[in-house]
Amino acid sequence: MILSKHATGLFLLIIALFQSGTILYARETKPDTVIIASFIDKAKKMGEENPDSAIALYLKAVGLCDESLSSPVSQTMHNAILRKSIDARLSAALIRYQRLEYETALTYYTEAYALAQELNDHYYIGECLFNFAEVYLEQSRYTDAMTYYYKAIQEYNNAGEKNGIFWSYLGMGIAQKQCGNFNDAVICYDKAREIAEELGMKLEAAYCLNNMGNVCRKQGNLPQAMANYEKALNCFTGMGDELSASDCLNNIGNLYLEKGDMQRALDYYNRSIISEKVRADNYRMISRYKNIADAYNALKDNKNASLFMDKAVKLAENSDDKLQLALCYSQLGKFHFDNGSSQTGISFMKKAVDIFHSIEAKAEEAESLIGLANVELETGNINDALQHAQRGEQLAANAGAVQILYSAYECLASIWEKKGDSHKSLVCLRKVLELKDSIFSIEKNRTIEEIEAAFTRTRLENENMALVQESRLQKQSLRNRNIALVSLFVSLLLSIVIIWLIYKRHKELKLVALKEEAYKQKEIDELNENLRFKERELTSKAIFLTQKNNLIEKIITELNEMDKEQPVPSKIDRLQHELKIELSPNLWNEFEVQFNEVHPEFQSRLIERFPELSHMERRLCSFLKLDMNTREIAALTGQSFKSIEVARTRIRKKMSLAHEDNLSNFIASL
Repeated sequence: MILSKHATGLFLLIIALFQSGTILYARETKPDTVIIASFIDKAKKMGEENPDSAIALYLKAVGLCDESLSSPVSQTMHNAILRKSIDARLSAALIRYQRLEYETALTYYTEAYALAQELNDHYYIGECLFNFAEVYLEQSRYTDAMTYYYKAIQEYNNAGEKNGIFWSYLGMGIAQKQCGNFNDAVICYDKAREIAEELGMKLEAAYCLNNMGNVCRKQGNLPQAMANYEKALNCFTGMGDELSASDCLNNIGNLYLEKGDMQRALDYYNRSIISEKVRADNYRMISRYKNIADAYNALKDNKNASLFMDKAVKLAENSDDKLQLALCYSQLGKFHFDNGSSQTGISFMKKAVDIFHSIEAKAEEAESLIGLANVELETGNINDALQHAQRGEQLAANAGAVQILYSAYECLASIWEKKGDSHKSLVCLRKVLELKDSIFSIEKNRTIEEIEAAFTRTRLENENMALVQESRLQKQSLRNRNIALVSLFVSLLLSIVIIWLIYKRHKELKLVALKEEAYKQKEIDELNENLRFKERELTSKAIFLTQKNNLIEKIITELNEMDKEQPVPSKIDRLQHELKIELSPNLWNEFEVQFNEVHPEFQSRLIERFPELSHMERRLCSFLKLDMNTREIAALTGQSFKSIEVARTRIRKKMSLAHEDNLSNFIASL
């Protein structure tokens, strides 16, 4: 009969308790650290397979320690028992921590800390302080986490424990990153990396590189982020660390998601969840599902986006991770808005902002505020959008998050344009263009592609070397047995290599074509943006010239009236003359010249299709092409609102437009 894991663990526990009872009875009340150590050793062996039984054994060891400490013993024995009691409590707390039972874990850590202080052992005090910080980090209590990491470093320094100092700096880097203090995070990660390299801890050094990649990505330095990810992933893969390799692949997917390359992002996300270990880790799966949903949403695949978003939210709501929950709420809000549920979307986005603010996640709060402002702008809540966008801009600037700051200025430019303040809108647009050059330059994108290509090439070369080595071993073992079979195997291998090379060449050509297409599309988008900017500049200039002429004419008229009432000095005569010179008699000619530079074929198409239009009617069409409304045109030309409406009606008749057709839209399409 085969027992289950839990039954086997319970059986071992009963035997251990029976044996300990027998030994304790035989030795009466004499303390024995060997017996206590046996419980701790047995608990460690069954920890992963049967954590409940392991906790029971740890607590049994704690009970024996407490019982022994209640009796008079020598100072040496007293200290030895204290160490065993601290070890047992820390080990039991670790299991509780891994099961997200943070309050129970804190209770055990507090008890261990009191014993460590009694023992006055710097190493154990540092261990307890470090574990306090780890729990607070998971609970998003970043200020508390930073305090305890710093105290732990001091104790580890006194104990000469560099390994503990490494982990404390790494934890501090994570806390600083979550708070949006990117420069401080880089300093912490760099210190941790230096210690890891000094101690020969390659895997731990790779952790630092992976985290530094995340910070670089948040700062908009995508090439440096990709370089760090590549080094870290090579190490994780080489050392067989599946969970860390998954995290790194997920981070590279995030990089491509931010670049707008959804297919490549999905490829990396799917590669990150191949491992069974990853799929069993709810904490990791929240971010994986959320990221996959984000990519599908960008691809307008609502079915898959909704499926993966629901999975992420359910896991996040059942966890105690506020950061992950806020990220899910933020994404869920955007998803609802994109699918027509505006109020529901705004509600989820506000929940996300509140949670980010409560845990002091500045960069994430800034990003969420910008997303909320964009949504409010689309729904017409301009004042709320302005308030949230300005808050987001300030947080992004303080955090040094360049990419988020770019989004903030882009949003503010649209808001000021809606509010009619063209000057502030232009200021924001200039900042957008400045940041765009630094973030999305062709050189940076090319650098990222070259880094990934080098990484892929290295990985394929390693795989190919492994295949060649295996082939050599097989040929060596089979050469004496069957030469013909070896020849057949070599031929088959060469065929596979040739097919693989052909396939690789085809894939590379396809990638080149996709890159060229993306580059052309980017050029088109930039040209469209420049066209819209010139249109706004042209409109602003026309309004300015009109207002200037009106003002000068008004001053000349008043001076003429003064001249009628009483003689005017010669200085005023000269002033009138100079003002008349400043008038722009060819204002509309200048406007038409500049308009034809922006839209060179518009007037010719208009004359060709509708020759019966008068010069004034064609000029009105030019204003409509610039998306100006009737009031703006009336203010610009000095005509009444009704005159403009009558002119629009005549144009509609000459263009034979139906009643339901929109004149502005029709002219915009010419």
